[in-house]
Amino acid sequence: MKKVNKVILILSLIFLTSYVSAESDFNKEAIRFNNSVEAKGWQSENPDAIFYRKNSNDGMSWRKRNLNYDKTDKKLSKEKLMSTIWKVDSEKDSSGILLFYSDDYFAIGSVYADIYAFGKYSLEAGKIILSDFDFNKNHKYCLSLFDGKTISGILNYETDSFLYDNEIIFNGVSFYPADCKKENGEKAKINNIPVIVDISKKVLTDNVKFRTAPSTSAKTQKVWLYDEMFNVSVESVKKGTVIDTRARSTKIEEYDGVKGYWYYIYFSVVDAEQYGWIFGGYLEEYDENKNSEYSKILSAEFKR
Repeated sequence: MKKVNKVILILSLIFLTSYVSAESDFNKEAIRFNNSVEAKGWQSENPDAIFYRKNSNDGMSWRKRNLNYDKTDKKLSKEKLMSTIWKVDSEKDSSGILLFYSDDYFAIGSVYADIYAFGKYSLEAGKIILSDFDFNKNHKYCLSLFDGKTISGILNYETDSFLYDNEIIFNGVSFYPADCKKENGEKAKINNIPVIVDISKKVLTDNVKFRTAPSTSAKTQKVWLYDEMFNVSVESVKKGTVIDTRARSTKIEEYDGVKGYWYYIYFSVVDAEQYGWIFGGYLEEYDENKNSEYSKILSAEFKR
């Protein structure tokens, strides 16, 4: 017994030592990056967010920008890049954004918090070149993006994205212009599944499984929204829940005598977004006047 306890103690010490070392490396990297941010002229106006105003004529903060992106203009220019906020693919990083500035600097960071990468950009032969960059190596997303001394990206004017018409692609990672969204009825793809864009609000009239793909054989997944609202773990979207749809399947299907499209839906939870599929045979159009009624139905579901 004493021998077992001794082994446990040794393993615990090894784990604690490695944890402290990793934590120390994490803190050192954060300090190093923050120092380099300040050295480049990025100015902090408050402890919660870093803002960039290197030149007085920039006049735009890290997270604010006038959105006037013109998707009909097929000419790649600095003005076009600066005319919007470029959003990271929301299923990879829901808070990530990319901004281009008039003095040839770019920045990548979180809409909620700090910058975690910055550097120079230029336009060459129809490509966007990022160079002289530094980034916080604690951020796994940056590690996959910045894999050399320079990286190049292209601006695509037609995408399969279910939300956006245009995109910039760097090393397989897409950035979308925030004000360049597709309209309802347009064709798109989600994980190579053909869909029709359908952005609307609906409400469920019965409990429906929350799935990873548009099929009754697809895996179910936990609904994060209910963790936030009721501190429970369930894998069905409950009757009375108001749904934000993003797209629907191209064909109507029938299950247990009920017909409907499959809907790709979206939930907004604290500092995150969640997407998944539900069968739409139990959806009806959302009526704002019935909001309190829907809330009562949902609360009753969790009292069962």
